[in-house]
Amino acid sequence: MDLIMNKKLQTVLVFVVGLVAMVIGYVVLKGL
Repeated sequence: MDLIMNKKLQTVLVFVVGLVAMVIGYVVLKGL
């Protein structure tokens, strides 16, 4: 796999994980 492509994929993955964590945190706060 190309190094630049791998770096971009890693950045997108981190962004998605952060977004999902934010949504889960928001839902948990709203649930409480």
